[in-house]
Amino acid sequence: MSNLISAGVYRLRYSKLFYILLVLLVAALTLCYMQAIPQTISLEGSTSEVTQEEGYMTVEYAEQVSTYPLNYFFFQYVLANLISCGVFCSLFLGPEYGDGVLRNKLIVGRSRSQIYLGNLAVNGLYGTVASAAGILTGLCVGVPMLKGFGETEPSTLVMYGIFSLITTWACVSLFTMVTMAVSNRAVAAASCIVLAFALYFLAQFLTLNLSQPEMLQGGLIFGQDGTIRMADPAPNPSYISGFKRQVYQFLYELTPGGQCFQIVNMNAETPWHLPVYAALVIALTTGLGLAIFQKKDVK
Repeated sequence: MSNLISAGVYRLRYSKLFYILLVLLVAALTLCYMQAIPQTISLEGSTSEVTQEEGYMTVEYAEQVSTYPLNYFFFQYVLANLISCGVFCSLFLGPEYGDGVLRNKLIVGRSRSQIYLGNLAVNGLYGTVASAAGILTGLCVGVPMLKGFGETEPSTLVMYGIFSLITTWACVSLFTMVTMAVSNRAVAAASCIVLAFALYFLAQFLTLNLSQPEMLQGGLIFGQDGTIRMADPAPNPSYISGFKRQVYQFLYELTPGGQCFQIVNMNAETPWHLPVYAALVIALTTGLGLAIFQKKDVK
């Protein structure tokens, strides 16, 4: 199988798709960091100053001050990997069916398991390089622009960085399974891209529902005598509880899209669930993909 991986790496080195996706990733992250550069904002004729210090951006509007942690942007590459892995896996492996590459590999004595795992390794290499490019862009571009990570502990950043790599491999494993199971390259590409966006929107839906507060803050009540008091908090009808919440939380932690959102926001309730579920996704999709490819009719 080492020869298959070596051949795949050699092909990867000269793949235009590989370099185009990496350039797009770096460019998109750079634009995100540029949007957070301090600037002076004029609001309704008044000047509001935006300053930054110790990894935070402070916005002052007259008598109001709001502070935003700038390390929010650092793990944005994980969401980009979710989409780019779907594009790369389908377009990089798609031609192997139409060009007879898979058939030739079988003719020279390579087993189907070796072919599948070799392709998975090459796709995983792309995911690893894309993650490394995202981290390096954050360190080389984001840190100088945004002046650090605020109060976030370095150990937390390292932990979520490792999780991002494992989650990216879970995305790669899922899209490799779809690509190897579909012979038509156009259908495979469309399926992977649609699946990537479906995972993204599912994660967004789960995020919005799980982030609903249990109680709504009461508003101000103005009495006839001129007194002002705060109303009691009221139950939030949009809050999800019970078994339904457990199902939503399970899907949020299991699906690659949900894992990506939790890594980006660094707000996982149980962070160590992420690598466990990502490893489970890798194992399930690889096993299922091997089983399907073993019975695949390679013309």
